Amino acid sequence: MSQRASGLSSVPRFRSARAGPELDMVHAALAAGLPFKWTDEAVVLQEPELPSGVPDILLLRMNTLPFTEVMFSDQELKLLHFVSSRQVVHLSEVSELLRWTKRAIDVGVSSLEAHQFLVLRNSQLRPTKLARLFLAREIIAIEAKVGEWRRALMQARSNQWFASQSYVLLKGQISPSVVEAASAVGVGVLQFNGGRTKIVVRSERCRLPGSYASWLVSMWARVETRA
Repeated sequence: MSQRASGLSSVPRFRSARAGPELDMVHAALAAGLPFKWTDEAVVLQEPELPSGVPDILLLRMNTLPFTEVMFSDQELKLLHFVSSRQVVHLSEVSELLRWTKRAIDVGVSSLEAHQFLVLRNSQLRPTKLARLFLAREIIAIEAKVGEWRRALMQARSNQWFASQSYVLLKGQISPSVVEAASAVGVGVLQFNGGRTKIVVRSERCRLPGSYASWLVSMWARVETRA
């Protein structure tokens, strides 16, 4: 569970690009510019492999950190999210609710303490201010589909697990049934007409972090900015 452990998350995992009309639409929409005020400063991740699926586009608006390199494993991010979401966590809760062994807890806590993301006092864990800065300020997930909008909507709902906003990107005319279905589940709709993209339905906002995957993609975005 340290950086030398197996299952490291520090290197982003991306699916190989699949040629076709959807990829062409994604590239064209990115080239034309997406309709969000901070797009120019966004970190763009295309087809990152996450536990919930592979969103076509992630846009992340990042905080500024006072250090250059922080890499954590999946397990460490899960612990960081668990503590941050509760603010105060007793070590016994980590064992009981996450079902971690004492050794796993010791290793995870030691790493996060060493990086000043958690504080351990009297067997209680608390997040630091640095932990809040580690997370992206915004995470927009976009699922692109040429046809089969229902499949895109299903994936976009899954993306709400970690994103602050989730959209489907569709081409051509948007039917009322698409608008109604997306609005009912809080998913936004983007329409691409070949030259520009506009918001047809605005996504509901979800709080960050939604899950440990919010921390994961935030860390990946930092890796990409240093590449």
